Amino acid sequence: MKSKDGEWWNYSWNVAPGCTKVSDECAHCWALTMAKRLQGMKKPGYEGLVDAKGNWTGKVNLMNWRLEDPLKLKTPHVIAVNLMGDLFHPQIPDAFIGQVFGIMGKANQHTYMVLTKRPDRMLEVITRINRVFGALPNIWLGTTAGTQRSANERWSSMALIAQWGWNTWVSSEPRLEAIHWRGWAFLKMLVTGGESGPYARPMVPAWPRADRKWCEDHGVDFWFKQWGEWGPTPPVNGEESQLAVATFGDERMYRVGRKLAGRRLDGAICGVEL
Repeated sequence: MKSKDGEWWNYSWNVAPGCTKVSDECAHCWALTMAKRLQGMKKPGYEGLVDAKGNWTGKVNLMNWRLEDPLKLKTPHVIAVNLMGDLFHPQIPDAFIGQVFGIMGKANQHTYMVLTKRPDRMLEVITRINRVFGALPNIWLGTTAGTQRSANERWSSMALIAQWGWNTWVSSEPRLEAIHWRGWAFLKMLVTGGESGPYARPMVPAWPRADRKWCEDHGVDFWFKQWGEWGPTPPVNGEESQLAVATFGDERMYRVGRKLAGRRLDGAICGVEL
């Protein structure tokens, strides 16, 4: 199953939009920007998520009418679960999470990519599910880790979930610093990507290269998602002097925008089929 445009998914299933910032990776949250836009458009399910200052209110809206969406898809998809929020946010009841997992188990022709910044709660939920059903092979459970602190704090929960037979993965996006992945060899996939948007911070090229090498050494699939707003290739139209430049040793990163920066790492596309 191939993704689209470098994404690790080809269908987005948002059932509980709304969130709260919990770590450095959340500083320039793209979902917050999108939620603000959808709320302004009065799209059902996005009411009251963003305050007048452009911050999350902490409210989460349960979109029960979208729960059965995967059942309606005629062909298999790689489904990103609740990108406009966090399925394991404290405002989401256990019963609702159980309904989501019930649908994922029923519509098992799809691959589901779950991503959370709250793996401790995910572990609590998975503990109960594991007792009844065991690991479901079509569900991939992931966490975000763009800093060493996040990786360290989220390791133990993810390691236990993997020990119980679940497919586990990490999205290291936005990548904000070098990370040593010692102890993470249980992963099935590592996704690395730079930050996009008007306040994007540049990603040092050595970081994704080190991730790629670590994955090769440990038999983990590596997916380079994007450079983000900053890329290592200067423009060809002679406008380099007009761009913001960040220097890291002998390498420079140019603020050329997400599209021009692309997703080639040392000239190659790094991705897998799920």
